[in-house]
Amino acid sequence: MDTFTAQVKTLARKFSGTVGVYAERLDTGAQLAYNADEIFPAASVVKLPVLFELFRQVHRQRVTLGTRIALRDADKVIGSGVLKDLRAGARLTLYDLAFLMMCISDNTAANIVTDYVGIANVNRTLKRLGLRESRVTGKILIDQTQHTDTPTGKGERAPTTPREMARLLQVIEARQYLGAECSRQVVEILKRVDTASTIARGLPYDELRPAEGEPRLVVAHKTGSLRGVRNNVGLVYTPTFTYVIALLSQGCADLRWTPDNEASVLLGNLSRIVYEQFTA
Repeated sequence: MDTFTAQVKTLARKFSGTVGVYAERLDTGAQLAYNADEIFPAASVVKLPVLFELFRQVHRQRVTLGTRIALRDADKVIGSGVLKDLRAGARLTLYDLAFLMMCISDNTAANIVTDYVGIANVNRTLKRLGLRESRVTGKILIDQTQHTDTPTGKGERAPTTPREMARLLQVIEARQYLGAECSRQVVEILKRVDTASTIARGLPYDELRPAEGEPRLVVAHKTGSLRGVRNNVGLVYTPTFTYVIALLSQGCADLRWTPDNEASVLLGNLSRIVYEQFTA
């Protein structure tokens, strides 16, 4: 058994749920994997393929990011974000909505963008990329907001795997499928995500937030959280190489929304192990 697997198994045995990890250095192709092909609920990580599809359509000149969409009361859903608290009639650009969807994980913004690009289009693109398990199954928190139980009202439960989310990030960083400019914009949005990153939690703080000068480590990522679920997927830029990492978990008995939640602590520790393996 290799050192990485041994370390992860030691932590996973103590965890009340199930965890999956996939990481890959983009320069050497070195891989680290544990339950990398197991299916997990994406939670708000599902917003990443929606963002990808939006910029695919922008790249193909089917939509423009300056298009304005009026917020409706019917669009508003519970959970993270600010749009649910704004008055109906506010007109936001597609870029505004995409930014809110990712950077503060606004659920209402995510559903508006999902409607605009089309669930079938997102899933068709994922299939073209060879992602067999990942798909968008509906819009986020519709059932919880409306107190219903429908096949398409639990988009936050969309399935994915660590390996497939890492693959999507690899495609973004390759800067070919979406073109150079759209890929750059996607990465810049991911760099500005403002929800707590368990990937960053495991990295040397002084290199992420130096007292002076530019950071030596930069994380471009998306988080996702539900009761019993904590996820974080992203790109980590070091001074000499870049790697993708996907940390997914489910079934955690600790349901607290606190920084010391069992799953959050575990994912931070896994991020640290990945970083140490890749920089050894």
